[in-house]
Parts: sequence; C-alpha cells; structure tokens
Amino acid sequence: MAWEWLGPVATGVVGVVGVLGTTLTAALGRRTQLDLARVQAAAENRRALMLDKRSLYAKLLHQAETNFNLALRESAIRGLAAEAEDAYSKRLVEVADEGMREATALQRLRLEVGIVGGIEIEDHTASFALRIQQLAGATSEVERGRLIDEASDLLSALTRALHADLEAHRRDA
Repeated sequence: MAWEWLGPVATGVVGVVGVLGTTLTAALGRRTQLDLARVQAAAENRRALMLDKRSLYAKLLHQAETNFNLALRESAIRGLAAEAEDAYSKRLVEVADEGMREATALQRLRLEVGIVGGIEIEDHTASFALRIQQLAGATSEVERGRLIDEASDLLSALTRALHADLEAHRRDA
C-alpha cells in the first residue's frame, strides 16, 4: 500500500520544489532589475553632473579671461592717467565700472563653482580674483609686470584644478 502513494508524493515534492525555484528566481530577477536601475540612475546622475561641471567651468574660465583682460586695460589706463590725469580719467572710470560688473560676475561663478567643484577650486578662483583686483589698481610697470605673472600662474593653476576635477569624474564614470 505504501507504494501507491509514492508517485503522487514524488509529484507533489517536485511541484513544490518547482514553485519554490520559480519564486526564488522571480525574486532574484526583481532584485537584479532594481540594482540595475539604481546603477543606471547613478551613472546618469554622474554624467549629468559632469556635463554641468564642464559647462560651469567653461563659464568660469571665460569670465576669468574677461576679468584678466579688463584688469590689464584698467592698469594700463591707470599708468597713463598718472602721467596725464585729465585725458584718461573718464576712460578710467568707464573701465573701472565695467571691471566691477565683471568682478561681481566672477564672484557669483566662484560661489557656484565652490558648490560643485569643492574648496580647492574655490580657493584657486578666489586667489585669482584677488590678484586681478590688485592688478587693476596697479600703476607702476614693475608692480604691473609682477601681478600679470602671478595672475597668469594662478589662472594656469585654476585651469589645471578644473581639468583634474573633470578627469576624476571621467575615471569614476
């Protein structure tokens, strides 16, 4: 009589194992899909951040170049105005006003870059902005030459820091 139950019991056991295997496979599949979705979302976020950084860094470098050129003009006009006061004083006021507007724009970008790029990049930007401000007020050729060299070096250091930050994101991606 015990042999009569062997077939149905074996079928039942195989059925339960089959249902259990199917359930476990489905759960593993769902977990894998969720993990894949998380990885894809993280990768997309990293790509979006890198694109934002590239755009912001390009704006920062453009603004830095604009400020550098304005500081050079203002410094040159200050040097000329020291020799012939009245002839250049109106032009000096115009360039100084433009320099203040551009310095404000650089300051805004510095704060934004500090958020996405970190303290090192913000420090480089602040050092460059300070040197540009000093350059704009320079009147002697010796001081002007020294400040131009320092500002150029600081701009190069800033550029290297921006490239290093973007390269780190490329490696992580």
